[in-house]
Amino acid sequence: SVRPGRIAGYLRKDGYVSIRIYGRNYPAHRLAWLYVTGAWPENQIDHINRCKSDNRFLNLRDVTASENRQNILAQKNNSSGFKGVSRDVAN
Repeated sequence: SVRPGRIAGYLRKDGYVSIRIYGRNYPAHRLAWLYVTGAWPENQIDHINRCKSDNRFLNLRDVTASENRQNILAQKNNSSGFKGVSRDVAN
């Protein structure tokens, strides 16, 4: 029901764009992958620049769940500055 030239979908509270097709909501990033490649993504779609609403194809990559977790920022209480590194408090 979207007119040509208008933006389809809506921005969800979690920051992702969702598009309704025939009564079902789809994540816009997965639809973008399908549109460009002609195939539904095999894994998760990662937003390379971490902007959940930036669905340009050059910002998307089909990755496993563990690869997608590598793109998460380090937590605020991280004292080493590196993801997955902790201090050895036993010594």
